[in-house]
Amino acid sequence: MATSPRTSPTVLRWELGARLRALRTRAGLSIDDASKELMCSQAKVSRMETAGRGIQPRDVRDLCRLYAVSDEVRDELIKMANDARRPGWWQQYGTLNEQTATYIGLESAATSIMALESRVFPGLLQTPAYAQVLLQALVPLEQVDDMVETRKRRFERVRNREVQLAALLDEAVFDRTLGRPDIMGDQLEFIIECASRDNITIQMIPLTAEPNPGIHGSFMHLAFGGRELLDVIFFESILGNTFVDRPNEVEQYVHAYEASEKQALSPEKTLEWLQRRVESSAPQLKPQPRKSPPSPT
Repeated sequence: MATSPRTSPTVLRWELGARLRALRTRAGLSIDDASKELMCSQAKVSRMETAGRGIQPRDVRDLCRLYAVSDEVRDELIKMANDARRPGWWQQYGTLNEQTATYIGLESAATSIMALESRVFPGLLQTPAYAQVLLQALVPLEQVDDMVETRKRRFERVRNREVQLAALLDEAVFDRTLGRPDIMGDQLEFIIECASRDNITIQMIPLTAEPNPGIHGSFMHLAFGGRELLDVIFFESILGNTFVDRPNEVEQYVHAYEASEKQALSPEKTLEWLQRRVESSAPQLKPQPRKSPPSPT
């Protein structure tokens, strides 16, 4: 059973950290004050408030006493701490690294996702075959099957209209063929199907477009629809995955997305462009039958 947005342990951990930080600030106390109450290092408190580590219910109890919160709020926060310790559905896949698991946990509660991609199709918009070929070049072999399976399960929320997804895709994404020609053919058909859904918006940025921020790289923007959780920017690099949630930095990424969107075709023209592309290249994107060997004479 998929973890619901309300019970994603990752989001509960991030949200709990944010609420504890807000309570400490409202009480006019420092991280040092909190660390003395818990008899721990300042680093531990900082990691708790930034979701860098799990939060023990007893620590929540002690901090609530220090921050002089009501019994009702204390009980609510302790429940969040207990619920945040439960495993999410993605944790059954033991090969996923911590950063990947964190991203899936956040995505599972997002109500809106914006993707700016200049290299390959975003994970949520990849067919299993496309993902298999791509991941074989990026991650250890033992992780590939688990990551392909989690991408299929992550798409269930999109299919069920639990999240709005918008994707700006550079034209180069469509020109990069991975694996056999039919894999790209199926991938393009899937993108057309996705672009026809009312909760998915896909726009293509032509190679002839004016320079735009999308040239600098790819990222995901996750929003959580009114929860006590800041929007999050996520991007991948050779050195690992990065999460950004400082409002002023997130705002810069949103501005980059909006500037790139101005250079993209409209969703309607993108769909027309995709359909023409598939129709014109259909023979090349399907597997060619093997020629029978000549009959012996």
